Amino acid sequence: MSKIFTSVLAVLIAMQAHAQVATATFEDITVNGEESFWGDKTKDGQNTWTSGGYTFGTFYSGFGEGYYSNFVVSNNKLTDGTGYTKPYQSTASGAKSGNNYAVFYYELYYPAASNEVSLQEEATVSGFWVCNNTYAMYTVTNGNAPARIFGQGDYLKLTMTGFNAKGEITGSVDQMLVDCTEAGNWVCVKDWRWVDLTSLGKVKSVKFSMSCTDNNTANWMNTPAYFCMDDFGGTAPEKNTEYATFAPNSSTGINSVEADEFAPAVKKFENGKIVVYKNGKKYNVSGVEIK
Repeated sequence: MSKIFTSVLAVLIAMQAHAQVATATFEDITVNGEESFWGDKTKDGQNTWTSGGYTFGTFYSGFGEGYYSNFVVSNNKLTDGTGYTKPYQSTASGAKSGNNYAVFYYELYYPAASNEVSLQEEATVSGFWVCNNTYAMYTVTNGNAPARIFGQGDYLKLTMTGFNAKGEITGSVDQMLVDCTEAGNWVCVKDWRWVDLTSLGKVKSVKFSMSCTDNNTANWMNTPAYFCMDDFGGTAPEKNTEYATFAPNSSTGINSVEADEFAPAVKKFENGKIVVYKNGKKYNVSGVEIK
């Protein structure tokens, strides 16, 4: 009897050790209307809400016409977002599963914005599905002043940093959203891709940050700092989604140009070639004689 009891106890302990917090599917958030989104703006500042066993932050600023940062919930299936008026769309035409997914905007201006997901107790987070945002992808592909078209060496990166109950960093995980660092192999996340967070160990919170190679003089991102998330704390797939090939808008290349067209632009030499930045777009100039 004692052996049976010991065996059962061992199984229960093992099950407890491998127990997971309920997945944040975002389906428990009501989004009023189709092709819309929900964000908590009950006050001008940091608000929190829950999905599954996780707490998310929404930071609402009433500045100007008002805007959201951190997390909002969207059910938008369109992909026509080319500006800041339509930022809540995924490049995968909607959610990974169900109808809803989260859209994150990285808040740098207001220090009160948490940029994090928190847990009630320390636990190991399996990971989540990530997808690019249509506004960000349109910008790196076509340019959108002051942001420029991406070229060789550019990237848009998402970083997850884990913190334990004492506030100590447990580790970090990077996920490239757009990666043009390898010549001849420019890639991006177009469909939902799994991000493994188990290497962070047991965490009380996961903080999100973003970085890119297109920044202004204050070192703030010109590239729109958005990404999409679904099924946070969900089940990892047997095989991950492949990256998609990234190709900037080829129609912006200049083969011939007059001097007056150069005048309002910024000219640079990169890797022995003339590069022109004009109206937020990057132009590669080849085989031309500047008059």
